[in-house]
Amino acid sequence: MKQQGIFGTIVLIAAIPILIALSMQSSKLEAEKSALQETVFEIEEANFQRSAKELLFDNTINQTLEKSAMLGDAEYANKNINLEISSLMKKEFAESGLCTENFLDEETIVSGITETTLNQITKTSIIKYDFVWVANYTLTGGTGKNIFPCGKIQTKNYSVFFRIPAGYNQTAIGVIN
Repeated sequence: MKQQGIFGTIVLIAAIPILIALSMQSSKLEAEKSALQETVFEIEEANFQRSAKELLFDNTINQTLEKSAMLGDAEYANKNINLEISSLMKKEFAESGLCTENFLDEETIVSGITETTLNQITKTSIIKYDFVWVANYTLTGGTGKNIFPCGKIQTKNYSVFFRIPAGYNQTAIGVIN
């Protein structure tokens, strides 16, 4: 009976470091899980902000196109839309400009964003027929079709770029008064 008691005590003493190690590992996993949840939350927050900005820019471009196209001057409409985009980019982003993609599909800001620089990579056309007009705004991306406006959205430890991609197109239709 005494030997069984000694054997049980030895097993218990040997199991204590194992239980402590398992407990520490569990705590470490819990901390990693918490950090991972925080990172996922930051990524979701940045992507939500990007989606909200996409809607904001689409709406702004569409409204400006409709208002400007009623006057029938495509060049004026193009400049007016680009002025709105330029102003909004500066207002919404701490870091923005005209961008290209590198070989890793990551955005690289290559120049500042102004109405003038946007005029070089955009085109607006207005077609009138009888009592209807159709206006189209296109971000061509320049001669290489690879330049586009972008802005950096930064959370605590994560960043994502908002972009109006080359090939972006917005159309409006209206009635001539």
